[in-house]
Amino acid sequence: QSSAASGRAKILLILTDGKIHDASQLGAARAVLDGQGVETFGVVLRRFATHTQTDIDAEQVLSTIVSEPREDHYMNIPLDDFSGSVLKDFCNPNSKFGKIILAYQGAAGAGHVPCGSFSTARTCWKDGQCSWSDADVECQWSSCHKHCNMDICVS
Repeated sequence: QSSAASGRAKILLILTDGKIHDASQLGAARAVLDGQGVETFGVVLRRFATHTQTDIDAEQVLSTIVSEPREDHYMNIPLDDFSGSVLKDFCNPNSKFGKIILAYQGAAGAGHVPCGSFSTARTCWKDGQCSWSDADVECQWSSCHKHCNMDICVS
């Protein structure tokens, strides 16, 4: 892996339009993805505005392989909404997936975002300049960053 590629976020978007046939293999796949540091998102693309039992079943299976927190890493949407709801706004920091990707990019070195924009301990700890405060229930600048003027602090 080149040094340029090593700083890039690893993102996987899984799409399904119905029954997931290899559900028994998802646990092993999740372990491999976690080991490689892959942020995994999933989308169930349904044909109709209402949810069918097939859509609901696909969502339940898909939710087992997406990254944590799971409820932030998958959606169940009509096929006609995919371009506008997912593709167009995939990296928009105000979209469901975009806010996570932006946090992940900051953690991967592609640019820094303010620590306060990380809403979970998991995303906060991915950024070396931030640390999670259990007492304040928020992501804050790390003590290293507070006490130095370097962009990258060495502990």
